[in-house]
Amino acid sequence: MSRPTIIYSIPKVYGVKSCVYKLSFKDRYVIIKAKDHESSIQAIQKALNQFMRNSELQRQPTNLYYHFFKYIEKVQKDYFIAEIILESENAYELLKAEQTALNAARKDKRCLNNNTEAYIPDFNDITGMYGWIPKTAVMSFKKWKKSF
Repeated sequence: MSRPTIIYSIPKVYGVKSCVYKLSFKDRYVIIKAKDHESSIQAIQKALNQFMRNSELQRQPTNLYYHFFKYIEKVQKDYFIAEIILESENAYELLKAEQTALNAARKDKRCLNNNTEAYIPDFNDITGMYGWIPKTAVMSFKKWKKSF
């Protein structure tokens, strides 16, 4: 059985590792935090292509990119732009940059993020981390967020 054809191909910014970036399609966008930009783009591209093939998992309204994917499905013909907001190996700085970008976009109808808070993966008891984000970064971020 052959691999399904790629419906959408999203360009990557090569050489970028941990970052916060804005992914746009036509006039709409999402704000994304990534441990590795290239891997993040690949995962979003795969999820989008599954969404377009009516994957039940990707079509859940709880999907982080659900509204963005619905918009792409509606518009269909355009191109993606990935714009780096911050590149840093410091997870705390990435969380702050993501939250700041989401706050700035809060009243922008063009921002299609499902969330208004920086995304923090579930805590893993085995690693003692929130996905790839250290516990100390999350605690510092929560303290920072309370300060404003």
